Amino acid sequence: MNEYFVSNRNESVRMFRPDWIEKTTYVHPLVPHVIYVPLIIFLLWTSPLSIGASVMWFFIGLLVWTLIEYLLHRFAFHAPDEVMDKVHEIVAGLPVDEAVVPNMPSLRHTIYFLFHGVHHEYPSDARRLVMPPVASIPMAFVVWIVFFLVFGTAARPAFAGMMIGYLIYDSTHFLVHHYSMPTKFGKFIKRQHMRHHFKDPDKDYGVSSPLWDVIFRTFSGDRNRTTPKTAVGTGA
Repeated sequence: MNEYFVSNRNESVRMFRPDWIEKTTYVHPLVPHVIYVPLIIFLLWTSPLSIGASVMWFFIGLLVWTLIEYLLHRFAFHAPDEVMDKVHEIVAGLPVDEAVVPNMPSLRHTIYFLFHGVHHEYPSDARRLVMPPVASIPMAFVVWIVFFLVFGTAARPAFAGMMIGYLIYDSTHFLVHHYSMPTKFGKFIKRQHMRHHFKDPDKDYGVSSPLWDVIFRTFSGDRNRTTPKTAVGTGA
């Protein structure tokens, strides 16, 4: 049994027994763009602020996303070691066609598996690398309410910037798991994310940016530039 994952091939495990629920857990990586790009355009087009102010708040929203990305990944998507270890033990011991969720021993184990555990167990599953709309739309609605209450008239451009950040994150996450990154920065973030998956899941929570890992001292650095073959993330 591998300590960190069940399979790094482009495959996955069944999550739910009912087929109609299981289908909602799969999503093509372009679906978030189809849903949210028109919304982003609408928010910017209808911004009540000047162009200069809208641009400023757009980038503030983008910065806010990088913090949201870090906090969600570290504190919401991950779980205590004993929970993660137990989920790994259960998933690794089940046939791939047996639903995992009914075998979870508690709600905490179930929540971790649904939101992030399935990705850590099958990190190269192309159909579960971005958040399904059934989860992302309600979350986006809650965040919009918070932005509206906090930023007031600047909420539209700020939320548009935050959503652009989310789409960059989704795209980056998919690319680092399935493609060779052509740029120096791309190779860097791929290497750091592979370290998170296959060497130390308590480091490198930022996917699209290492900013908050550096600030909160969870950045592993770039001490080992060698990525294990099992961690290439190409689905091979």
